[in-house]
Amino acid sequence: MEQFSSLLLPIVLFVVIIYFLMIRPQNKQQKERKMLLASIRTRDKVITIGGLHGTVTKVKEDSVILRIAQNVEVEFEKTAVQSITNRDYRDSAPAAIKEKKTNKPESVEEDNNDNTPEENNEENS
Repeated sequence: MEQFSSLLLPIVLFVVIIYFLMIRPQNKQQKERKMLLASIRTRDKVITIGGLHGTVTKVKEDSVILRIAQNVEVEFEKTAVQSITNRDYRDSAPAAIKEKKTNKPESVEEDNNDNTPEENNEENS
């Protein structure tokens, strides 16, 4: 019985180490990938696992339609998307819209000089 317990401790320790070094990070990557695929929206620029760069024009349940050139659209499975290259427009677009609404164009200050360029030319003649 004592031999069994002495062998059990290293095996349990090995399983715990394998869990924290391999299984847990893999589960985390799978969760991140699932979130990435679920967050695909139109106008996202993506790279497929085949290396094609394109802009998402339509998102379906299991697939996306990418514009890879002018008037060239191709349908891919969502799982073929490797990464999304530009997400910055999502954050900046609402801010830009708010900025346009809040910032009114600055009024141009009138020059109080009575001399216009035409008058200056006449005076110099």
